[in-house]
Amino acid sequence: MLSEVDIFIAMELYPWTLKRTKLKAKGFISHKDRYSDGELGIWFTDRLVGEPEDIKPEIKMVTMEVPEDDITQYEESNEGSRYRAFRIPASVANQYELQFPTLYIDRGIFKLIPF
Repeated sequence: MLSEVDIFIAMELYPWTLKRTKLKAKGFISHKDRYSDGELGIWFTDRLVGEPEDIKPEIKMVTMEVPEDDITQYEESNEGSRYRAFRIPASVANQYELQFPTLYIDRGIFKLIPF
């Protein structure tokens, strides 16, 4: 007899950071929204946004794999865009493992190298 197994659809999300070392050590830090009483979530997208050649060297890539059901409530409306965006609270984002790949750029070829 087959048993039921929880199946989830994992999404790979992409936030960017200037402080990779601090993020590795402490995770995402919560910030208050200056326009409301709420928490300002961390902005994630489901694909790389913008052109890779426009990425400044000091900006570092971070990836995170998350079950889609865990984050749909944080999705922002982005009609007309070709990506999905999420404002995920730091307390939620910190529950998942972060990866810190290197963006390899050579003669117009862009590749994420996992580390």
